[in-house]
Parts: sequence; structure tokens; C-alpha cells
Amino acid sequence: MAASVKFLLFLCLLFSRGALMAERKDYTEEEYALMSLSVHEIVDAFEKEMEEQFGLLCTGQGGSMPYDIQSVKVNFLTYKQLTIEESRELVVRATERFVELFNAHKVIRPYLRDYPWDHNRARVTISSHQENGKDYVQGISFVLQVKEQIFYYGPQKSRDEMGITIKEESYAEAKSIVNNSPSCLKPIEKKKKWFGWL
Repeated sequence: MAASVKFLLFLCLLFSRGALMAERKDYTEEEYALMSLSVHEIVDAFEKEMEEQFGLLCTGQGGSMPYDIQSVKVNFLTYKQLTIEESRELVVRATERFVELFNAHKVIRPYLRDYPWDHNRARVTISSHQENGKDYVQGISFVLQVKEQIFYYGPQKSRDEMGITIKEESYAEAKSIVNNSPSCLKPIEKKKKWFGWL
């Protein structure tokens, strides 16, 4: 009896592991080029939207695409001092919009690890510091979402540290708060143009 239970557990583990692993796909060079181009289109559109809507500046991007699109990450920077509430709303709204863009792009669908994509595949980080590069004395200096959690970090004590973990919450909890609360984000101030063209 014990041997058969162990064998059944082994089979369950074997099949569940196989389901978690992605199926290797052999794409042509043209398909890889199309996959790469599609990711760049989405990321470029996303970066522009985030700058126009929230004043976020893209500082880097990356991803995991060994043979399909597993995840894509975009890092942003703001020169505003952020509260936990503002950081939460920014990271949730940005992540949800990133997911929308991927799921709406029909050309990229066959290359996605999962469809529909969700927040675990669309990684967004937001850093906040003064224009001179120094951290604000208070507030959130860095926020990221990973493994179903959002982490909020305070100012660094030294260059070698990431900063103090101020708060950690589940993505689901943060999303619920954002969706059920009035926005706490202030409209961004557009720079005035001289003579309408500068």
C-alpha cells in the first residue's frame, strides 16, 4: 500500500512538473524577428504612455525569452517623492496597463508563454529620488512586484544597500485597494512651450 501511494505521488509530481515547464518551440528566424519587434512595439508604446500619464521615465528594460516570451520587465524613475499609496497606485496601474497591451497585441499571442498574460509576466519597477540623484529623506525610494507580492523600500542608508523594507503586501490586495479607492495621484505638470514649438 505504501509503495503504491509513493508511486502515485511520484506520478503526480512528474505530470505537474511537466505542465509547469514550457513546451519548446522551434521558430524560424523570421518568427523570432517578429516576436522581438512585437515586444519592442509594446514596450515603446508603454513607456510613452507612462511618461505622458504619470511622468515616469524609463531607465531600462529586459526580459526572459528563451524560446517564447516568458516575462518582460520595464524600470521607471520619477523625481517625485512618493508615499506608499502613490507607489501602490503607480505600480498597479502601470502593471495592469502593461498586461493590457500584451493581451491586446494579436501578433504576439502565439509567442506568449501564457495567454492571457497576467501581472506575473509583466514586471514593473519604479524608483524615486531627487534630480541630483540623492534619495528623499522620507517616502518610498523603490517599489517592485514579484512573486505575487509588492515590496516597498525606503531610502538607502548607504550606496551598497537597497534600502529598508517599509511594507510588503500581496498584489491582489494592492489591486483591490487601488480599484476601490479614489486616485491619490496628482496630475503631472506639463512644461510650458515657448511660442508653441519649443
